[in-house]
Amino acid sequence: MNQTPTTPTDNPLLTGPDTPLPLFDQIKPAHVIPALKTALSEARQRVTELTQLENPSWQTLFLPLEAIDERLSRIWGPVSHLNAVCDSDALREVYQQGVSLMTAWQSELAQNEALYAAMKQVAADDTFAELTEAQQQVVRHALRDF
Repeated sequence: MNQTPTTPTDNPLLTGPDTPLPLFDQIKPAHVIPALKTALSEARQRVTELTQLENPSWQTLFLPLEAIDERLSRIWGPVSHLNAVCDSDALREVYQQGVSLMTAWQSELAQNEALYAAMKQVAADDTFAELTEAQQQVVRHALRDF
């Protein structure tokens, strides 16, 4: 399948949060892998930055990680939906490639020792008690899931 590279400005999967709904009518199979690779590259860079924080906190570690997850979900969610409702050979091919990319990403996160250490630091900090019960639970579950 011909996957011509697209730039972020012409890839409907790379729209920002100002676009409330996915632009389903504009998404083409050729957009999928470039969008995922762009977002995953940015995510990897951001995770590297986050793991180098001297004093990670809920605000400086967990909220940015949530933003990374949201960005990837805004790309992968519409692709998954289209794969389920508009199946085609071309989409099926890039969907499978995307599954591999997303699986590799999840594995990287789950095995990132620096990220685990940063999360442990948040849990061990005196300010952990000041977090809401829900926030504390998110931290506990994140640590458990490593």
